[in-house]
Amino acid sequence: MSSTDLPFWVLCILQIKMEVNKLYRQVELDVDGVFKYMLLLKKKKYAAVTISRLPSGELITQQELKGLDIVRRDWSQLSAEAGK
Repeated sequence: MSSTDLPFWVLCILQIKMEVNKLYRQVELDVDGVFKYMLLLKKKKYAAVTISRLPSGELITQQELKGLDIVRRDWSQLSAEAGK
């Protein structure tokens, strides 16, 4: 399967979610998004490209940055731009 075969991967994700939620009553998984690429640096610090489907059927990708210095508000705009 290719990484852009979104319907296949969504079905896989939903099947995993269903099995885990069935086996473990105290833990419940939910899907927040589908990542095409992900660079995980530390806990809660990552850069990723998410993929989603528009109502028209077109696939779009978006960049998502969490916990990295380039998204910190206490850093200057110059350092944030240099980090990109």
